[in-house]
Amino acid sequence: MSQTIEQYTWSFNAVCKYGWENNLANGVELHKATYYDHRAITGLPSQLVCAARVKATEALKSVYSLKKKGKTVSCPTSKRCPIRYDARSYTI
Repeated sequence: MSQTIEQYTWSFNAVCKYGWENNLANGVELHKATYYDHRAITGLPSQLVCAARVKATEALKSVYSLKKKGKTVSCPTSKRCPIRYDARSYTI
């Protein structure tokens, strides 16, 4: 489980970094730019890669919104990003 969280966090941080460097917060564009590489690098199931990207997109949109209001912002990062499970990524 810990390795999954590490890979998920890596994917979240990498998407944030890509979006920050390219001034991008569009989920579709971030998906096109990162999905296949992240699947290959992390070995995570597709739903978790997508969940990390969605979370990163939300973080980037929040940062850009704060930036528009004149706040000082930096690229969002996480040391240990909690996994967002849903009906497609987790069953009991």
